Amino acid sequence: KQWYQRRVAITAGAEVTADVALNVYTVTPQNREVGTGTQTTLSCVIDGLTQAVSVSWKHDGEEVTGNSAGLTAGSGTYGSGSQTATLEISSPTQNGNYTCEVTSGQYPDSNTSSTVAELYIYAVTAGNKEVKRGSSATIYCTVSDIQTGSEVSVSWTDGVNQQDGFVEGSLLDGVQNSTLTVVGLESDVVYTCTVISASYSDSESFSTEVALNIFDVESVDRDVKSGTDTIISCIITGLTQASTVSWYDSTGLQLTSATTGDLSNEEQIATLEVASDAVTSDAVYTCR
Repeated sequence: KQWYQRRVAITAGAEVTADVALNVYTVTPQNREVGTGTQTTLSCVIDGLTQAVSVSWKHDGEEVTGNSAGLTAGSGTYGSGSQTATLEISSPTQNGNYTCEVTSGQYPDSNTSSTVAELYIYAVTAGNKEVKRGSSATIYCTVSDIQTGSEVSVSWTDGVNQQDGFVEGSLLDGVQNSTLTVVGLESDVVYTCTVISASYSDSESFSTEVALNIFDVESVDRDVKSGTDTIISCIITGLTQASTVSWYDSTGLQLTSATTGDLSNEEQIATLEVASDAVTSDAVYTCR
């Protein structure tokens, strides 16, 4: 607070003085960085008040009133001391600047201060996988549109336990990848990738689920007479979507006389036609 003296001339040769207080307050914006569609709250912290002030919010130059376009402003009048003005945003999809305007209620001729609170939005993508029982799989979570100069932190859980050993890639051009390798899968499991801003620590986290669905493959061996055409098959069960199947001979050569079959009741039958001229000795074919 600063005091000034105002001198008023009453008559020639006489004057009186009066002290005029200039109270200074500060407005500190609390920026946020959240995932697409995550409800969040922007705020401005107003310190050093001696009288009540009126606070309003604007977005794109328009004042936010009530609940307009997913924006809900906090109460409009704030008392003395330290106060926090808030703006709730229900489902943000893009970066935005939101202006917090503070006006003195006690001294209406005071200037209105304008302070910008910034909202940054990042996107998170992940992909489910179908994996053969007993095998390993690597799942991923990709964070994109990260604000320049900002960082995010990623963690993984299986719904109960925190997962260690995941790899968090380097931030490059606003994109950061995180991968988790799971070994010896025996049953369906859902993992959760949780992202939170490391630069704006009060920001809400964003979580997305990654499902690993387990399927089984049964090979159907055949005894066949030499020089006879035959068909061998793999039966794939437990699928949630149709798979692509390839066949290979013992040298690793991919074979073209294969069909993948249609998915029906979580079962898919892939077949390979073996011509008579290839049926001359024992052989092993791989269904992949």
